[in-house]
Amino acid sequence: MVGINYLLMCVLRAGFLINFLSRPVLSGFTSAASIVIIASQAKFLFGVPVPQGDSLGWEYIRDITVHVFQGHANWWHVLIGAICLVLLWVMKNIIKVIPKTKVPLPAPLILVGVSLIISYAARFEQHGIQVVGSIPSGLPVPRFLSALTWDHVTSLYLDSLIIPIVGLIETISAAKVAATKFKYDISIRQELLALGVANTLGCFFLSYTAMGAFGRTALHMNSGAQTQLTSVVSVIVVVLCLLFLTKVFYYLPTVVLASIVMFAVSSLIDFKEVHRLWLIDRVDLFLLLLTASATFALGVEWGIISAVVTSILLILYQSSRPSSYVCGQVQGTTTYTDVSLRSDITTLPGIVVFRFDAALIFTNAAYFKSRLEQIYNDQAVTVEACVIDCAGITHVDSTGVKYLFDILREHVEKEIILCFAEMRPRVLNLLKKSNFVEAVGADHFFVDVHDAVVALENEEVEVHHMIGEEGAKPIKIKIPGTDDKTLQFNLQQYF
Repeated sequence: MVGINYLLMCVLRAGFLINFLSRPVLSGFTSAASIVIIASQAKFLFGVPVPQGDSLGWEYIRDITVHVFQGHANWWHVLIGAICLVLLWVMKNIIKVIPKTKVPLPAPLILVGVSLIISYAARFEQHGIQVVGSIPSGLPVPRFLSALTWDHVTSLYLDSLIIPIVGLIETISAAKVAATKFKYDISIRQELLALGVANTLGCFFLSYTAMGAFGRTALHMNSGAQTQLTSVVSVIVVVLCLLFLTKVFYYLPTVVLASIVMFAVSSLIDFKEVHRLWLIDRVDLFLLLLTASATFALGVEWGIISAVVTSILLILYQSSRPSSYVCGQVQGTTTYTDVSLRSDITTLPGIVVFRFDAALIFTNAAYFKSRLEQIYNDQAVTVEACVIDCAGITHVDSTGVKYLFDILREHVEKEIILCFAEMRPRVLNLLKKSNFVEAVGADHFFVDVHDAVVALENEEVEVHHMIGEEGAKPIKIKIPGTDDKTLQFNLQQYF
């Protein structure tokens, strides 16, 4: 069922939902999941038993700490683990490649081979050092789902809906780390297809749910993997081991495997991202730390839920209070920009140029209105006219139209001229259908902010007509820099 749901998500192109998780949220989730994996493997590093029910990072750390302080730690495990971690670091950062070649040094493979030989020769198991032990040999036989009943389907279907969401987020989180390192793009739909096929075929072999794994991803990257051919080689090696080499791996110390996993996963902890966000965006840093804390303290599922909820709340907050500012004219040009950006910007007394950089929708329409009122109150002189720079307004919904009518009504009552400039054709057409253009008057719409300001300065724009009266008529706008030329500008053509 999990595989079928993955395939449905692929067909429905539901992978776009992953785009609602910001980079800091994914980074926090990846880092915390990596710490949890390291904590879960630390029990082998110290050679202490940990209850099977432990699944949270802090539970692992609590139980391991208690056993260490009670004197239960196996210091042979600690010594072997420390040696393995040092050797892995040396082979990754100093030796790096096989001498006289450019082939990356297979550090984990070398470590496994050497530890097997030493463990067999020194009889580690007899000295209290844990080894992997017996591994069932052979390949699983496919089983068709003859025992599956409708009751099984109904009882498991809810979980089969949740698992693909968790699996997709884990898969994409791990994939983005690799994509960033090796500079390639991810196709979420292709990932969904691969997960769907793998889980659908795997159900006939009673396999665990397949998804991207942080440990295996990190291990592949640290081993020098570059392409998907690595996975093919891995499958072949696993098959050969299951058929012929299970007895050999009996003597492999668990602490060696734990050291390899811990070292590989440690590279996924993104300290650089924490430092970068501290310098440029404390809000994103808060989101990263919140997601990481939830994942570590409450588990992967709650970490994902907190990441999704936090991302949605952030999107809603940012859309409810978008960038808006008063504009002025850059001296010697017809360009208008934020008055706080430059010192050579001039404004005309009584004329406000206001820019709103977002779609005017239900989440921010009230803010748009209150922001305009705030700007009016901050002016040193009485506001006689306002030009709204609409270049950043990509869409207006029904709530935005309602607020525009409210704003227009207030301006009519206060006898403040309201003009609009650089409005996108799609938005202008929508406002025409809602009769807003007719209510404002077509002579109050301009292609350029500067044209609107010049027209207001020369008193070529009148106070608004009554609501509902047709306002489409030609107006005269002086061309800047000339004394005798004028431009006939009929905005009825614009509609």
